[in-house]
Amino acid sequence: EWKRNGYCPSTQIGMMGGWLDAWGLHRTRSGIAPMAWSGMSMAIGSTMPGIASDEDVRSLRTLPVADADRMYLHLMIAHHRAGVEMAATALKVGVRSPVDSFASSIVTSQRAEIRTMTEMLRLRTSTPG
Repeated sequence: EWKRNGYCPSTQIGMMGGWLDAWGLHRTRSGIAPMAWSGMSMAIGSTMPGIASDEDVRSLRTLPVADADRMYLHLMIAHHRAGVEMAATALKVGVRSPVDSFASSIVTSQRAEIRTMTEMLRLRTSTPG
């Protein structure tokens, strides 16, 4: 569904990067913690909330398929929840008009995807019978 709405991850990154460029803002700034504008507590040098660790991603290659499916869903649900939290924070802060519209679409689409993935996970963890 996200592709139908034109919001694939690389499109989202490109849009946000384009806005920063247009507004003369740097994507990263030395000495400033990521997401500092939002009040979210992140240490300088830390990864964004919801980003899977390299170890988790590597383990997907070695786990049995059913276990990898479940782990992938857990990782993606956490990733989407963090996206919803960041987009909701942007809406509260009231950044700029195109950002508000974009953030609102992220909240809506990511919540729908979380529901879908949660159901997929439920189906993979329920006992047949």
